Amino acid sequence: MSHWKTAGLVLFAASSVLGAGGSAHAQCNPFDTLCATEWTNGKIINLEALPGFLGSEALGINNAGQAVGVSALGGFNAATEWSNGSVMNLGALSGYTNSVAYGINGPGQVVGLSFNRIAGGDYVHATEWSRGNVIDLGGLSGFTNSQANAINDSGQAVGYSQVGDNEIATEWSDGKIINLGGLLSSSYAEGINNAGQVVGYSQVGDNEIATAGDAVGFSLGNGPISCSSWHLI
Repeated sequence: MSHWKTAGLVLFAASSVLGAGGSAHAQCNPFDTLCATEWTNGKIINLEALPGFLGSEALGINNAGQAVGVSALGGFNAATEWSNGSVMNLGALSGYTNSVAYGINGPGQVVGLSFNRIAGGDYVHATEWSRGNVIDLGGLSGFTNSQANAINDSGQAVGYSQVGDNEIATEWSDGKIINLGGLLSSSYAEGINNAGQVVGYSQVGDNEIATAGDAVGFSLGNGPISCSSWHLI
């Protein structure tokens, strides 16, 4: 089971993108291309894919306006950062061929994943890009896959670890890998603020329950729910 936010982008066949700042480099075809887009000060800005790539998706942005996401060409994906008018390839972990960036904090640290396609599925590892380094965040003990979705200004990152069909919300903080648990059999951490509150959801089968630090959640499916919160250690 995969819960990548960019599952569609990873597999799509792209044709073209528009350039940053709204100037057209090529026609963006909505039927077979995803074009990274920014909305700012009433303007709709088309972000440029990496050179040689034909589609892009922006997935996170910090208060300085630095955005991160992915550029894609067929089945190949590269974690991408848009900053001060430049588009940059963040690279991937050593030995990995693909990467996707999901979140960026104020100091410019980026988190996401690196992955390789293997028979029967993909091998995925949570990744941090910091000060020019590409760092393997690892995952919970006994879990084979991991993904980092968000990072706060203190460098605390959250996401999930996975083995088979079992996924558990995970936090990376001060060199520790922490099991956040969840309301149901699987859980996913999607966001973290500077106070260390984490949000995401818990799931079993087709039922999902939103889980938030000091917040009320919701359920999809049948049965009662209870509220929960995650607080970083």
